[in-house]
Amino acid sequence: MNQLEALRINTAACHGTLREYREATRENRGAHDEASSWLIELGEWVLDCIGAKVDEGSFWRGWEAEEVPEGRSEIETLGHMCRTSVEEHARRCAAGEISRESAMMYNCYAKALKEPRRVELVSYDSHLEDKEEDLKTSELVFEIHFKHSLRKILLDYAKDLGSRKRLVIADIGAGNGRVLEFAAECLEETDCAFRIIAMDPSETARKICKERLRMRETIVTGAALEDACEGRVKELRELREDEVLLILMKGVLHDRNIDCQEESTSEEEGIYRDKDWRRVYRRSIIKDLTMRLNGLRKYQTDSKLIIMESHLVSRGWIKRLFKLTPLMPAYIGHAITAQYLISASDHFQGICASDWRIKNFQRLCQLDADDAIMTIAT
Repeated sequence: MNQLEALRINTAACHGTLREYREATRENRGAHDEASSWLIELGEWVLDCIGAKVDEGSFWRGWEAEEVPEGRSEIETLGHMCRTSVEEHARRCAAGEISRESAMMYNCYAKALKEPRRVELVSYDSHLEDKEEDLKTSELVFEIHFKHSLRKILLDYAKDLGSRKRLVIADIGAGNGRVLEFAAECLEETDCAFRIIAMDPSETARKICKERLRMRETIVTGAALEDACEGRVKELRELREDEVLLILMKGVLHDRNIDCQEESTSEEEGIYRDKDWRRVYRRSIIKDLTMRLNGLRKYQTDSKLIIMESHLVSRGWIKRLFKLTPLMPAYIGHAITAQYLISASDHFQGICASDWRIKNFQRLCQLDADDAIMTIAT
């Protein structure tokens, strides 16, 4: 992808949040309205991440300008792009000038990115522009980042298990079934017998998943992460003595309701909210992650676990990557829709504090000692 394409997608993703920020700060809405207060904090974060805080005056002049003549500052041009890139993106997509892969994440969250205040979180799919596009995006992330690591892990499991036990592979948040399909393909190369449990609360996902896995012994259920963590999934409990349960979770841990709320006086990222627009603190998210994993462990004491997750990176890295890769649609889109992308280090902390004994934590797309875009824990 060329730099201009990445920049256009990233600035288009910023548009809705910055428009709301601009209006809310001008009208002092933050003092009276929970949603405005949170959107102001998110807007501050976005401005800092894209490098506009150093000269906000120039940024907003560019935002308001009908056009920015050549020779104006980079920040002024950036401001103009943040206001105009949504229409430009739509035009270029219609003309086939943007690759489908580059635009996937933006297109998934386009509704939320353009109109943050109008986001509805009434069902698992209500915040998405297109659920099938979301499933394809998730599949692409798996194919690029997780597939090769998962293959090695599964073949090692199968080798250890041999033909003594039958493996039950349960995917919580199975999506369109691609992860389970790939897992089955790997295990079919071995002597390990297995069957499949696909769990997803989305009717669209279950329909696609069922069709994809129809040739293999598969149970498809509408259970969600919360059900598994509270012991309500009978398919996970009803195992034979000769069966071993392997739980897969790809990207499901960041998509959950937060039950615990803690105040923090030293919070640096104002980008997490609950469904009522109240701010959620990073410490609460880590604590909730540990609590969910402990709930899962309580009811699945003898099972194995593989967690594949995407992560937020530091503001410094976002500034460096802003012109190189379209990362803002994911970061802003997840924030607006009350999902919790946390850093790889915070994710590791939450897992380590749980009752699961993780033997390996692999950082994928690692940027430095603390920051990685993806991780896989086993």
